[in-house]
Amino acid sequence: MWGMHIFWWVFGVILMVSFFSVMIPAPRRKAKHLYETPRDILSRRLARGEIDEQEYERRNALIERDSSQSPEAKINCATFGVVGKSLETAK
Repeated sequence: MWGMHIFWWVFGVILMVSFFSVMIPAPRRKAKHLYETPRDILSRRLARGEIDEQEYERRNALIERDSSQSPEAKINCATFGVVGKSLETAK
């Protein structure tokens, strides 16, 4: 008789813990890195000393050039597997 009574108490506690663990969102680890722009990553690498100023300027110019491309050129470059080049230099 007591075995069944204890079983229902344990079952109820497990059910409540499961319900509240699903309802309360878990903290996101390093979620800001998921939304970093290429410029943010480049600036962070310069600040850490992974790249020097000349490399920063060169890569920043590439980012600027790629962001100024037309959407059609970006699609064509992605389609043909060309990364970091404009469509004109890829031909």
